[in-house]
Amino acid sequence: MRDLWRKGLAIALLLVMIGYTGWQMIQPKENKASSSYENGNVENTQTSMGIEEGKMAPSFTLSSLSGEEIALEHLKGKKVILNFWATWCPPCKKEMPEMQKISKTHGEEVEILAINSTDNEKSVKSVEDFIEEGGYTFTVLLDPEGKVNGNLYRTVAFPTSYFINEDGKIVKRINGQLTEKEMLEFIQS
Repeated sequence: MRDLWRKGLAIALLLVMIGYTGWQMIQPKENKASSSYENGNVENTQTSMGIEEGKMAPSFTLSSLSGEEIALEHLKGKKVILNFWATWCPPCKKEMPEMQKISKTHGEEVEILAINSTDNEKSVKSVEDFIEEGGYTFTVLLDPEGKVNGNLYRTVAFPTSYFINEDGKIVKRINGQLTEKEMLEFIQS
């Protein structure tokens, strides 16, 4: 009786695995995200990961670490680098000094908005401490419920950055660590 029960369970599990495999095979390819993470960069085959280049940047208003309300729509007429990041993200930590350098040398030409999805952090204090310890002076915005990050811009990995032109259009999306070269190319375009 016990062997019969085991055989029945094995057959049931086999049928479930065959059914699942068949279901996976008939799913449309565009619904399957496939990405690899290497050297802080995300290579993605899914085109719907985040807002696409060429689209208008969705507007939002968030509070900065200093308590100031910043609305993206008020920055029209200026180039913007919109960066989604977290304190615990190694590539985010690597790109911050380069963002600071760009902010110091090209702050008149480009506005850097570093959006921290605070719902993924220990506390706002940990974000404040991170920024203070690094000596970063560019604008850091807090997204306490992750609505701008997750719902509006649909980012799925940190860091993700958007280069937004003077008209408010997304000209480039970077999934992974920003480089000084990429930022300079955007500023000079």
